[in-house]
Amino acid sequence: MATALRAQLAKIAANSSNALNLKAQKAAHSQSLIFEPQVAASQTFDTLYAICIEGFQELCQLDKRYAEFSRSIFSEQSKIQERNQLTPALASELNRVLEDFLGLVASRILLKPALKALEWLIRRFKVHQENTSFLLLTFLPYHGCPIFRTLLSILPPDIPRAFKFLHPYIKSLANPPLEAIVKATVGNKALATALNSHVLKMSESLLHHSALLSFWASVMTQALSGMLDLTRSGRQALRTQGEEDVLLKILPTLNEGLTIEKVPELKIGCYMLLIVLASKVSLGNKVLSGMIETVTIRWTAETLDPALKCIAILVQGEEKVVLSPRVIHNFLKVENLIQKLSALSQQCMVSSLMYALLENITNKPQYFRDPKGINLVLQVLESSILDQSQTYNSIKGILLASLSFEVVAEDSVVSRDQLSDMLVRIASADEFSDITRQVINDTGIDVDHLEARLQTLILPAEEPNLMEIEPADLTNIAVQETWDDALENLSDTLEGVPNLLSAPKSDAFNGLLHAFLLAVQSPEHLGLFDQHPALRQERVLEEPFYLSFYIRVWSGNYPILARASALMLTSKFLRSLENCQSDFQVLLPYLSIALSDTSPKVRHAAAELLATLFGIFKSQRNMQNLVHWGANFLCTVPDSAKPVELLPTEDIAKIIGAVFIPCIEECKLDESHITKAITSSLTGKSMEEKATETKKLRSSLRLAFMTFLCSHIASSKLYVVKFKLLKIINKVDRVGTVSRTKLLLPIVEHWASLSQAEANNVLSAEHVNLEDFEEQVMAIAASNDPQGLQLLHSIISSQGHPKRPTLTKAALKRISNLWPRLKTEPRLSTANFLLDFSLIPGLDSDMQDSQGEALEVLRGAKLKSEILLSFLEGLPNLLESVESSPAAKKRKTGHNEMVPLNLQNGEFSSSIRRVTLVLDLLDSSELEVSFELLGSLFRLLGSLQHLREKIDSEMAYLQSIILGNMLAIIKAFQESNKQKFEPSAVRADILIECLRSTTSPQVQNTALLLVASIAKLAPDLILHNIMPVFTFMGSAVLSHDDEYSIHVIDQTISQTIPPLLKSLRKQNRSIVLSVAELLLSFVAAYEHVPSYRRLRLFTKLIEILGPEDFLFAVIAMLVHKFPSDPAVEDFVVQLSVSFGIRIQLFTASKYLILIEDALKPVHEISQQLLHLNQDDQPQGESAALQLLLVLPKLLASSPSTSQTIIPPEVDVLTAEIRALHSKILEVVLCAVDVAKDRPHLREAWSNSLQALLSLLSISEFISSVQDLLKSSSNIQVHRKLLRALELRIRQSNQVDSPSRNLILEFLSALPTVIENSEDILLIHAAISCADQISEKFGKKDPDAVLIVASTISGKKGLGSEDDSLSILSILALASMTEVLGEGIIPVLPQSIKQAFEKLEASLQCLETNQKLHDGVFSFVETLLVHIPWIISGPYLDSLLNILTLCVRVDFDAESNETRNHVFQILAEKVAAKECFSALERNWDLASEAGSTALKDFLNILDLALETHPKSAISRNTGTLKNIFFKAFDLRRVAGSDLYDLDQDIPEIESLTADAAIKMIYKLNDATFRPLFVDIVNWASKGISKKATTERISRLISLFNFLAVFFSSLKSIVTNYAKDILPIAVENITPSTPAPLISAILTTLSTAFEHDQDEFWQTPTHFTAIQAPLLALLSSTPSPLLISSLAALGVAADSSTHHKTLNTALLGLMRAHSGATRLAAVQTQHALTHRLGEEWLGMLPEMLPGIAEVLEDEDEAVEEAARAWVVEVEAILGEKLSGLL
Repeated sequence: MATALRAQLAKIAANSSNALNLKAQKAAHSQSLIFEPQVAASQTFDTLYAICIEGFQELCQLDKRYAEFSRSIFSEQSKIQERNQLTPALASELNRVLEDFLGLVASRILLKPALKALEWLIRRFKVHQENTSFLLLTFLPYHGCPIFRTLLSILPPDIPRAFKFLHPYIKSLANPPLEAIVKATVGNKALATALNSHVLKMSESLLHHSALLSFWASVMTQALSGMLDLTRSGRQALRTQGEEDVLLKILPTLNEGLTIEKVPELKIGCYMLLIVLASKVSLGNKVLSGMIETVTIRWTAETLDPALKCIAILVQGEEKVVLSPRVIHNFLKVENLIQKLSALSQQCMVSSLMYALLENITNKPQYFRDPKGINLVLQVLESSILDQSQTYNSIKGILLASLSFEVVAEDSVVSRDQLSDMLVRIASADEFSDITRQVINDTGIDVDHLEARLQTLILPAEEPNLMEIEPADLTNIAVQETWDDALENLSDTLEGVPNLLSAPKSDAFNGLLHAFLLAVQSPEHLGLFDQHPALRQERVLEEPFYLSFYIRVWSGNYPILARASALMLTSKFLRSLENCQSDFQVLLPYLSIALSDTSPKVRHAAAELLATLFGIFKSQRNMQNLVHWGANFLCTVPDSAKPVELLPTEDIAKIIGAVFIPCIEECKLDESHITKAITSSLTGKSMEEKATETKKLRSSLRLAFMTFLCSHIASSKLYVVKFKLLKIINKVDRVGTVSRTKLLLPIVEHWASLSQAEANNVLSAEHVNLEDFEEQVMAIAASNDPQGLQLLHSIISSQGHPKRPTLTKAALKRISNLWPRLKTEPRLSTANFLLDFSLIPGLDSDMQDSQGEALEVLRGAKLKSEILLSFLEGLPNLLESVESSPAAKKRKTGHNEMVPLNLQNGEFSSSIRRVTLVLDLLDSSELEVSFELLGSLFRLLGSLQHLREKIDSEMAYLQSIILGNMLAIIKAFQESNKQKFEPSAVRADILIECLRSTTSPQVQNTALLLVASIAKLAPDLILHNIMPVFTFMGSAVLSHDDEYSIHVIDQTISQTIPPLLKSLRKQNRSIVLSVAELLLSFVAAYEHVPSYRRLRLFTKLIEILGPEDFLFAVIAMLVHKFPSDPAVEDFVVQLSVSFGIRIQLFTASKYLILIEDALKPVHEISQQLLHLNQDDQPQGESAALQLLLVLPKLLASSPSTSQTIIPPEVDVLTAEIRALHSKILEVVLCAVDVAKDRPHLREAWSNSLQALLSLLSISEFISSVQDLLKSSSNIQVHRKLLRALELRIRQSNQVDSPSRNLILEFLSALPTVIENSEDILLIHAAISCADQISEKFGKKDPDAVLIVASTISGKKGLGSEDDSLSILSILALASMTEVLGEGIIPVLPQSIKQAFEKLEASLQCLETNQKLHDGVFSFVETLLVHIPWIISGPYLDSLLNILTLCVRVDFDAESNETRNHVFQILAEKVAAKECFSALERNWDLASEAGSTALKDFLNILDLALETHPKSAISRNTGTLKNIFFKAFDLRRVAGSDLYDLDQDIPEIESLTADAAIKMIYKLNDATFRPLFVDIVNWASKGISKKATTERISRLISLFNFLAVFFSSLKSIVTNYAKDILPIAVENITPSTPAPLISAILTTLSTAFEHDQDEFWQTPTHFTAIQAPLLALLSSTPSPLLISSLAALGVAADSSTHHKTLNTALLGLMRAHSGATRLAAVQTQHALTHRLGEEWLGMLPEMLPGIAEVLEDEDEAVEEAARAWVVEVEAILGEKLSGLL
């Protein structure tokens, strides 16, 4: 029965709900975000609105968008608006408004105004129930905040399925971690969809906020990754399907998110999701291209960088990426795209993106012709981000695209030129040249053809036969026509031009060049061009026009094919000459240019021409007869300053044979070899390559050759020739006594005379780079030529020359290059020139830039000491420049006053600028050991010090540089050890004065380091000034909080203090007293030193001073300086424990000596260290007390580690440590006795003694305690000893056996201490000590513990009149009970009795003694746990009596909880019989105490019934019956002064019913039915019927119980109704009081509802109950009665019974009373509703009655009838109007 009954009840409880339950409504109203439930439940909507509207108004001030809600959900009307009464349309509109407000307020949820506004939505509109999903989505970004836990606590039980993952956190009221949300999103599609939709909706409405978007991005990126990971398992088809499903879920969100404007954070989040997709899924090219296009279309300035990163990751690893034209167009619109991508490369790989861009641009002609596209391609390559493979493919694509570009001929000139420039830059770059050559070789691109078509120079491919020109495969008609046109344009109009080398700009040359460039593409055309009359080949020996054209071509910057062809045609022409009598030596400089060409093809052709030329010379038998070819034309150039100096033919032949011919093969392979060969021949030095050694020339011939080359350079009108020859000749400084500068200086002067525009024009015409050319021109000036240096100076200063910034830059660069080779005098003069030039004021911006460059040259040069010394000695006198100014003279006073001066005069500003610059140069130089320099710096520092007294300026920067340079010189001296230190160079007085007067931390630090360094070298210079240094440190530097200052302090201390101590020891002075002032400086600075640096600083100081001598002094001074400062006390303890045990004890010994000195009438040491007056004894006592208060901590332990000075495990001390300890102990013991009459000192000494004793191991400590307890009569000392022992035992985790035995032996002595002492505190300490020993070691000696327990329970312990001692005794007995268990029984009778008596006495006096209360109940709890049977009989009665007394005293919640916990244990542990009997015996006491006591009794009863077994319950049914009788009889006997009949009695009856149900669960039917009958008889027959009121009270209690009984046990106990049926019938009368009628009807309704055994179908039962119910309906109808009759109709499932009921009701419908008619109609309606068609089977009988009531004169009856008719029609599905 019990099992089935329990199952049915559990099912009912799970499904039960009561919307009309006032408690439930109150609980719902108490659900709040900001108020406690108790407070919220008591608030009205008016009160709540006043609070919440304040928050809403504050929100309106923050954002005007909130104002619109003031007319709806925050209006006055909202206070009375019920949400459940709105129409669907209004409800939908309300939902929209509420969601709009939630979205708007979401960003401010953590603000108090927002929480107040949300409170109104929750309390008034129930958004947590009606809008749960939206509210949770609003709060989810704050899932880690406390407010989210509050939200979880008010959520309804049936939250939406998407949020089911919150159930565990709702139960535990814990914040869900982000990992849980991510995991739920992975597995819960509904949650992911809801979150995505919410974010998109908020973003579209511009209600987004950063917390929401960052939360969404974080969750969805991790969730998307998790979703994709789940698809990795299974077959390939399943994996593919899974990936597609994920894409279908997420891509719509991404597409919509990327299209939303003005929400950059959303786009960034979408980029993150795209990155996850790219990293997890292999996307097709089409999908990838679509994603990229979507990103680029919608990107903005804010999202550009994240978008680029996203695209870079998307394309990473893809072999080929096709970008649409729209994407490329969007990329080209981005400014500084490559710079952005380069910066992004630090975060991710961008090479794939850049390569994709380059590849797509080169493959699409419309973008490759676009200048922007070409520029982007070049920038991609030059960014150096592409890997080698990508670079190779990129260059290959560019070259192939360039060929295609050529095929589509008629493009704009700008695009062609830009493409040409790009190809040149690529081919000439070091990192691309080899790759370009490899591409050309691999693809077979005709570079010559490409060069000719683009008219530019491109790095050539290596041809297999460099000496032959392969015919170009050019067959298109356009080229042929161009050549024909060019050939026709060549005419004889060139007769007036003698040669083409005389002018840089020549229309004749340009015309020929155009035709020549077209001709070189075809050998046939080339032959035609060479033989054309316009070239005048036949007159070549008479005029140089023919050869001058080819010379200019191969010497210029023209296509390789053109240069090589010119050389070959010249060679061919010379070979064609027969019996040539001409000397062509003028070709040699130009051949040198060709041999240094970068193209191997050109160098091969030049070598062939050189061999041909040398053959001509060798073929001549008599060289003296040869005519110098070109001497009249090429060598005498018009407007030339000097003609070209030609060499004798024999000499030139020797030069060619000795210099050029031996290395001709090497020149073909190496473009630089000809330069090396010429340089070697001119200098007479051997070349590095021994295998190609040239023949040496005699000195005269070398000079002639040098002059020959230089004259060509000077005379040539072609700057490209000058440039290329200068690159060769500038490698040679001089030949013999003639320098290069002397020969070429006119070139420099001429070039310097040109304006900037002229220089640009002449070089641009010949395609020569200005910067490179000027570098070669300036390189003419050599280091050994003063004239050249002077010219450089004049160019830099623009004296006699136009201002040319580029030329000035080149001159400065030349000086920088010459600097290492300059001798002392030129270097010194150049340095002074650069310094003077850089300081010239008033120059224009270009010259100012030049000044900056000159200054950089100086800074980059290695300045020797003599130069720096020259700079310093040349500095002006700053003081004189100030005093000589007019403003200074006007400000002079007659009283030596310091008046700030006006420093704006030019002379002073110029002087300051020069000083600053010189010092900067000094600071950036590597200083050598120079005492002259050191002396100058000290003098300058002194000058600055005097200047500071005159002007209102710190000048810290200059001081810092001077000091830093001094320090560098001193350090250089320390490292060198090569010179003797010169003290005369040091001015210590100036240094100390600077240190004391400055406020700059940098100056202070540097000065201190300098002081420290000098002190190490020459201590005598510093020692007499040392104290001001440390005084300054204490006031300034020690407070600095940076690593450099720490280093400075360490260096100063470590380098200055040792010499000081050494000096003091030599003088036989007390070093401690002598450096007291030094120590005081550090002590005074203690509070200014950052806390984390103090320990390191003072430890360093003491280590250097010597801890044996100074540790005690520093500690004492700190304690005295900062008395009663806990931080200082902790610090000195940390400082002490930083040293070893011996040092600490030695320090303590000296510390005690100092204390004793302070206590003497006349002070000695303390006077010096603590600054005490010599004979001021009160002051000395005060200081001693301060020191004494810290001594225990010094002797005890570190507060951070709790480790004693002498570790407990060290039992055998060294002799020295033991001696020190004994000495200290002797001093402290003597001091304790001496200080008897001075309480404060005595207590301080006692504390020190206690700490001192704590230093010993526990065994030695106990021995010492025992000895002192016997030898000393000082009770205070005894107390402290016992306290110290207690603490030691508490801290002792592991104790060896001998120590444990000693402790237990001491425990046996404690009862004597307790019994013989009258001092409460001593007894307190003894009991605490005994308690601790018993807890730790009591189980090893139970007898000793029992003896102590007996003593504690006596009059000196538990029996003491002192409450604190009694409480301590109770707690000690509780812990001893845990140790002894049943062994403590001999002590318990007395102990329990005294404990209960003390608590009862306290409670009877209404005293709130919580400690006694908690102590007694802790004792009882221990007894119940270990000896539960001891609490029985009188003890249990006393305990329940105490419970009744406790309710009258106001204890705190913790005490109440303790007491309730004890009674819970009592209900579980005490035997059922004892427990139930005690409750029965003491029930009356509880009843007299009031409802609280009875509730406690019922709680005990309830728990006992629940925990004890069925057998125990069955055996005690008699006792339980009596208890329930008393409980149910409370309504009759309770007085209104103790009980609230409307609240207390129902609550108690409810608790009684619950307990009774638990009892019933454990009884069978045979046991319970007699008990049930007794209860019924007790209520109905136990009191005479005459005692009407008393009997009614019992019956009300009975039927209230029966309602619970039938409701809980349902159909199982329906047949029990026969026992109560007579009583119910008897009392269902009009005269019965309403409470009883209500109780009876409730019980009957419950019985009717759960009748499954046809009990009420039995005619006797039905007839017996229906008659009184119908009679009652006619007299006193009520809704409960109507529902009871309806329930009876359902239970009486019989047509006969139904007809009986119907007949009676139809009769009542015709009653005279309108109330009766109304009740009858309502009953009919209820029966119709409950039974439906089954009841309407009697409709024919009802119709007349229905017709009558429809026309009833009572409107209420008529309205009820119409409602009944509607119900009937709804069931029948047809109208009754036709039947009526």
